[in-house]
Amino acid sequence: SALKYAALSEPFGVAMHGANRGDLLPGETVLIAGSGPIVLLTLLSARQKGAGTIIVSELAEGRRVLAKQLGADVVIDDGVGLTITLQNVDLGDLGARDFIF
Repeated sequence: SALKYAALSEPFGVAMHGANRGDLLPGETVLIAGSGPIVLLTLLSARQKGAGTIIVSELAEGRRVLAKQLGADVVIDDGVGLTITLQNVDLGDLGARDFIF
């Protein structure tokens, strides 16, 4: 129904605003902390804007699976330790303009 789609308009607007406000450029690496509803929409927004590698960190296994299904390139279990896990991920040449949401 139309109300189901209307309910997503505000959260999706918040997600797009973040990607637009940060002036995300194609190819830039994005690290997204958590994967709640707005954050997952941020993942979709970053992908739509042409982000390079998208990394999502999340504690809940179900949300990690969903983040991967929605296009995250790398999904990290926060419980394992974000810093240790990132040391094992090829992040390429991270620049000053890469993003954390």
